[in-house]
Amino acid sequence: MAAVPGRVDVLWAVTRVLDARGLDDLFAGAGDRVAVVRTVLADLARGRAGRWHGTLARAARRRGITPRRAADHVVVLQAAFEARRRDDLYRVLGVPALAPAETLAARWREIALQGTSGAGVGAAREAWAILREPTRRAAYERWWLRALGPLDPARGRSTSGGGSGAALGAAPSSAASVAAVASSSAATSSPGIAPGGTAASLDRPSRSRRRAPRALP
Repeated sequence: MAAVPGRVDVLWAVTRVLDARGLDDLFAGAGDRVAVVRTVLADLARGRAGRWHGTLARAARRRGITPRRAADHVVVLQAAFEARRRDDLYRVLGVPALAPAETLAARWREIALQGTSGAGVGAAREAWAILREPTRRAAYERWWLRALGPLDPARGRSTSGGGSGAALGAAPSSAASVAAVASSSAATSSPGIAPGGTAASLDRPSRSRRRAPRALP
């Protein structure tokens, strides 16, 4: 069972949540405190039933934001994260996380030879389309390493055998390369909170956009 974050860590995580314009903002620079961010975000998404609902409400009021608007922001971030985690490209394709290019190609050949159709095959095709291109894959892996990797160590980080891990340092970090897998955040009217109380979350590159609930129970 994960340890409960201390007061300082909770306040730090709540500030990140309120400041985040999307998932990339939320996890960028979190380092080994990613688990704290996830724990606090998941708790805040429970609304009044959460341990730190009051902390979020007070922090929001200090910024001139209504607690309801902050709660909507949290729900959107939580839903966006769960969608990305569920649709992890490696999981969709059925390979270990950060698998070498040879493993990805071999797996795709297996799927293609099956010759079946359906949502599963379509999702695998979309995953393969991104992971086969070095620039798009490098951008996706930066996301994976920052947000999903620290939370899913059992899946491993297979960078041996000429895998994509080596490509991370060499891949372009320009906005053009990142835009291949994620669109820019929308402008916000206050830090981290988009107009109307929703988060300007970055899109997943390979799957359709999912709509988050508008309000907490």
